[in-house]
Formats: sequence, structure tokens, C-alpha cells
Amino acid sequence: MTAQQMSVLVRELPGKGRGVFAARSFTVGERVIAARTTGVSRERTRLSFQTDWDRHVDLDEPVQLVNHSCVPNTAVADNAHGGYDLVAIRPIAVGEELGWDYESTEYEIVGMDQCLCGASACRGRPRGFRYRVATGPALAPAHVAPYLRAAAAAAWPEAVTASPRSSASTHTRGWACDDHLLEPDRGRCLLGEL
Repeated sequence: MTAQQMSVLVRELPGKGRGVFAARSFTVGERVIAARTTGVSRERTRLSFQTDWDRHVDLDEPVQLVNHSCVPNTAVADNAHGGYDLVAIRPIAVGEELGWDYESTEYEIVGMDQCLCGASACRGRPRGFRYRVATGPALAPAHVAPYLRAAAAAAWPEAVTASPRSSASTHTRGWACDDHLLEPDRGRCLLGEL
């Protein structure tokens, strides 16, 4: 049995399916689950993880079984296998269900009509990063997929050390869309439709 297998447990959750739980405590910044890519596609699926504008990966278990949480205890971190590891963003106690915010990687979420996280700050239905910037709450740029970090930093400057925006910008839904925030090859602003 690997150290990772001893660190987390997969259990059935009534009305929710399977979930992943901490079998030991984790400290902030500690890698909770290391994942390996098992498939790559240009199209999103219900179980894929988006790693770039047109790249979606399938990851192995147990990371594939970690449920969404509107108040997550883990966040994604790039790994050497073309996917994501999950790292603790707050202390995690033994027995606590692991969760990550799907809006931190998915530009648009498919196949999820209702959130089941049960958090007091539950948003009801995660829709994707593109909608999150208009409705909040803020995501720290370090806690989102690398391809979305510039947009996160621009949308929530209070979450990072703010840098001045360029003078050449397009306004959309109340947000300034700098040239570096235009989606590659599509001309769409990462902060919403132009």
C-alpha cells in the first residue's frame, strides 16, 4: 500500500455517491493527492479536468472521486504528469471529506445541475470560472488552474498584490479586459463575453 493510499479513504455517501476522506491530518501547502493523467481530449466530459483552453484530462482515482465544495479544503497544483495534484489550502483533520472548487479549473461546467457540498456558503450550482468572475466570491489566483491565473488576478486584485491595469482595455460586465486577458485564438475576454 502506498503512502497516498494510506493518507486518504474512499467511502460511499448517501445521496452523493463516493467521496474521498482524509485518513490523516494535512497541513496547509501539503500535497494531499498526487494524480496521473489517464487520457487527454479537446472536449470536456463530466469527469474531465480542464488544464488549458482546449485540453481536458482524465485523472486516476482517487482524485477523480474528490467532490466539489463551495468552501474547499484543497486546491489544484500542476504536476509532472500533465494533470493536477490536490494540495491543502487550510488544515485538514482526520475523517474530513476532501473537496476542491470545480470553478477553479473548469471554464464552463457541464453535467452538474446541483451542488451537494452542504457548505453554509454553498453557491447552489457551480457553473464555471467564466461565470464566477461576475458573481464571486473571489478565488485566489494561486488556487486556480494556471491557464486561468491572469484572469483571476485581474478579477480579484484584492486576492493578490494588485498591479496597474494597462490603459488599453475593453470593458465588459463592469470588468476591464486587458489585452493579455483575451482568450487565445477566440478574442473573447476571460472575464466574460465582449
